[in-house]
Amino acid sequence: MALSATALFNVACSSVSTKSDYTDTPEYQNRPALKQDLMQSKGEHLSSNELNSLLTQKVNYSKPLKIAIVKLGHKVDQKSFAGNYSRNYRQYATDSNSKAFRDLIKNSRHIKDVSFVPSMLMPADTGLQSLRDVAARMQADLLLVLQTGTDSDYALELFGKNEAKATATIEAVAVDVRTGTIPFTSVATGTEQRKIDKQDFSNQEFRDHVIIAAEDKAIEELAHDVGEYFK
Repeated sequence: MALSATALFNVACSSVSTKSDYTDTPEYQNRPALKQDLMQSKGEHLSSNELNSLLTQKVNYSKPLKIAIVKLGHKVDQKSFAGNYSRNYRQYATDSNSKAFRDLIKNSRHIKDVSFVPSMLMPADTGLQSLRDVAARMQADLLLVLQTGTDSDYALELFGKNEAKATATIEAVAVDVRTGTIPFTSVATGTEQRKIDKQDFSNQEFRDHVIIAAEDKAIEELAHDVGEYFK
């Protein structure tokens, strides 16, 4: 399913994921269970036997599920009266995104634990295999890898309140820790637009608040998608 860039930027929140009822069908459920670790492939590419295993077998999830979440980064492309620039944004845990994952646990019959991987445990190599090793040490069944990109615009008003708008897009990939398969992907967006007010200490903090709020909205959409898929 494709969604144009125009459509993404004209909505407050949206998401596109691999959620479907296909894995609930008898045709899929009657497949033999995949037990092979496909991240241990000896060659650069999957062999014919490995490809056949992926396409003819199913992934069984242990229940209850524990999810380890990795946030790889947050790149912000910022526009302002002074020009355009990009920066890597510091990661924040907020009340809003924490609540989104708490609600995910509360509303899911199978997901019973969601933990963020702290930066001190992050490997130098952030490839999927290295990240999966960390998730396994945390005894997680699933690894959820997130990467955020945000477009931010800022308007300086000489006779009014300054205004900012941000649209955050989160790309998410879920990896089954036991087999290395990728059963779920999602792209979620969130948009925030408002004027500066008394809660903002400075113009920079004001812009940061808008960026964080946009990402929080995208995370809410993502958490909903994850809950729907692994319900």
